[in-house]
Amino acid sequence: MFALPLELCHEESTLIIRSLLRRICRALAIENLEEISLFALLDDPMVGSRGAQWYLLFFAFQSALTLLLSVVWEPDHVDVEGWGRLLGNTAAWFRRCSSIQTVSSSVREGLSYPTHRVVEQDEG
Repeated sequence: MFALPLELCHEESTLIIRSLLRRICRALAIENLEEISLFALLDDPMVGSRGAQWYLLFFAFQSALTLLLSVVWEPDHVDVEGWGRLLGNTAAWFRRCSSIQTVSSSVREGLSYPTHRVVEQDEG
């Protein structure tokens, strides 16, 4: 007789805890991205250093992924527009990062090279 109410109570408390943890993760992700954006806007030579950019990229990627998953899992959430704006700002910062531009250019060149080579072998 008591098993059913205790089970329902456990499920309800699990849902509440999960919801609370999601909110905490999102709040931390938003705070990280906002602080990274402020740092990236500083007129400081350290901002342009490769080490600082990769360090920031590491934390920004994790935070952006948290928000992106929130958008995917809860597309009707009241804060989804704000998350989208913050994700857009983060993507723009990624594109301006000189370290990332260098790596992405290298990756593009590396990916196109094998393709050309396969085409040349097929024609020959």
